Amino acid sequence: MNKGLYPIRAVSRLTGVSADNIRAWERRYGAVVPQRVKGGRLFSEADLARLRLLKRAVDHGHSIGQIAKLSNENLESLPIRKGDLAPEAKTKSPREQEIQAVFTLIQNYEVLQAEHTLSKLASFLSPQELILEVVVPLMGKVGDAWHVGNLTIAQEHAASAMIRNLLGTLMRLYRREETPRKLMFATPTGERHEFGILSSAMLAASGGLGVLYLGTDLPAQEVVEAVRKTRVSALVLGVTVNDERKEFLRDYFRTMLEDFPSRCELIVGGYLHTELRQFLESRETHIFDTLEQFQEYSRKYGAVY
Repeated sequence: MNKGLYPIRAVSRLTGVSADNIRAWERRYGAVVPQRVKGGRLFSEADLARLRLLKRAVDHGHSIGQIAKLSNENLESLPIRKGDLAPEAKTKSPREQEIQAVFTLIQNYEVLQAEHTLSKLASFLSPQELILEVVVPLMGKVGDAWHVGNLTIAQEHAASAMIRNLLGTLMRLYRREETPRKLMFATPTGERHEFGILSSAMLAASGGLGVLYLGTDLPAQEVVEAVRKTRVSALVLGVTVNDERKEFLRDYFRTMLEDFPSRCELIVGGYLHTELRQFLESRETHIFDTLEQFQEYSRKYGAVY
């Protein structure tokens, strides 16, 4: 073994993070970047230290999707309440139980019952509470389970369809007579995971904004053409970048920005590779790492929460 480097099984024992979670945190969130070698991954002492910090934060209620990109210094400063118990040593909160109940229904393909459960929650939660406290954690749970092979593609698609139905309901309930602005939501070619744009679209709809939801896997020129014909105020693109796609996505955005109407703002959310982030920032693109950042910015368009 290379000196100072550890295989994933050893890392799991040393940090208390399951191998499945380590893989999911790496692939989905880019939380750590191990060395790739023939036969697997090798992790450094720095990777171990970071995984321990991430585990501590997750054990105390922080979502991995919200903290994965934080620096170690910021992870160390996250609020940790004295006396908190690890999840396995305490009873799940009512909200966690509700999320688990819906997740179990999805696992069993009982999508109508899952929709019914979400509808009941929507009857007494505000739209923002429903989205940020239920839908986002649920979708993160679904995404993580899919990445490690604990959910099938069919089950993930069923969950996506259920959330799209919820989006339609929110759009009907919170539509204003005079919509201040309309936002378009999509993902680039090859990006089939839509949870990020679904969540953003639901927040926008609940704030009274117009929503044009195009969905996933769209070529750059088709997106530009849609922007031109609809005259939306902003295009929101959800992106997940890994090493295999960073070159493609840079070319995708370069092509799109060549003909992108100057009157429309471009908003990119998700997990961006550093090089792509720098490329987009140099072209005055708005980049948001969290839904809360997007929600705050959407007030500029007239959203009311």
